[in-house]
Amino acid sequence: MKTGRKMRVVNIAALIAAVGFGLTAIYQFQLGPDWRYLACVNLGLGVAVLLTLALDRFGLEIKVAYITVWLFVFLAHDLSWGKNGDDHLLLLVGPPLLFYFLGSAYWRWITAVTVFSAILFIYVSLFVPLHVPPGDTVWDLRHLPLDKGLTQRPQDVLFMVLIFGIVSALYFTSYSANVAVERYEEALEREFAVSEQLLDALLPHRIVERIKTHPGQLIADRYESATILFADLSGFSEFAADNGARATVSLLDQVFSEFDKLVAKHGLEKIKTIGDSYMVAGGLDPSAPDTDAHPVRMALLGLDMVAAVARVSENLDPKVSLRVGIHQGPVIAGVIGGDRPFFDVWGNTVNIASRMESNGEPGRVQITPQLAKTIKPHFQCKERGPVWVKGKGLITPCWLGSPRENG
Repeated sequence: MKTGRKMRVVNIAALIAAVGFGLTAIYQFQLGPDWRYLACVNLGLGVAVLLTLALDRFGLEIKVAYITVWLFVFLAHDLSWGKNGDDHLLLLVGPPLLFYFLGSAYWRWITAVTVFSAILFIYVSLFVPLHVPPGDTVWDLRHLPLDKGLTQRPQDVLFMVLIFGIVSALYFTSYSANVAVERYEEALEREFAVSEQLLDALLPHRIVERIKTHPGQLIADRYESATILFADLSGFSEFAADNGARATVSLLDQVFSEFDKLVAKHGLEKIKTIGDSYMVAGGLDPSAPDTDAHPVRMALLGLDMVAAVARVSENLDPKVSLRVGIHQGPVIAGVIGGDRPFFDVWGNTVNIASRMESNGEPGRVQITPQLAKTIKPHFQCKERGPVWVKGKGLITPCWLGSPRENG
């Protein structure tokens, strides 16, 4: 992420430089034939810096190295006509800015470029003339003695000390600022990762993506066919009374962690836990595999959950067991809450599934006749007999049996 952002910064800087050179070339072309050479040079420099945009595939280091070399070439050409343009000041401020492009990890390379640039700036300041006579370049004058008036004698040591002081201040300021920015970015990334984990723990991933895409938008969906499971630990209150807080929390953690693995295994969704109760939904995620098979997967989950609690309970005193109730039908699902949002499911289907659990028996999975009709080709189901269910009336639920061999 950081590399991509820095690449975009380099590209924007290169694009701005290319536009500047291009506009300068256009202006110089309009000044007449005497400016045509400089216009072509500026146009070529603009095209050269524009090539930076095509170097993404080679990585950030190559891009920055290319634009650095380009700057030195540009300065060499510009100074060949004298230093009156003051472009050589880039040698002071340019290298420290490399920290913002590359980061503090490249401090050795940036240090070398900075020292070289400082030495080159001192040389240009003391030896390169302000103007070069027409028809000559600074390279034609490099063998002239110093007393010809075209260069200054390097007498002022204080000037060199001052330049190195300025460069050092810029260097360490840029380095320190970049280190601080990187430290804050790492802290923000850690906090972002924690918040992402918390969101994924509280809400289904598809819901998290919808919240990010449309923040503040109400999330409420209706599903015509969903499967709801409720499970509750029978004997849990007695166990908690006899074994204390640590053993009670440890039991819940062990059981619910096992449930979480089973839910993921069967491609279903954990909705919530309330005390020692556990709620699961199926058919809410259209991207899940075998979307229409959620009743079968939910039935398998119910049997696996009962078996898991039986295994955990072998060494407990007193023992606990699991009651499970499952129903299939229409539901409404959505996100509610402000500071602590959570995903929940509502509707008569949820209520009936809860009644199937509360009216069930320890160690068994009770299902409604509607669900039994759906999964009967895959499971053995045994009618229990008429049961009065609040909000539904008299129904004939079934005990879920083992899967059929040909199911």
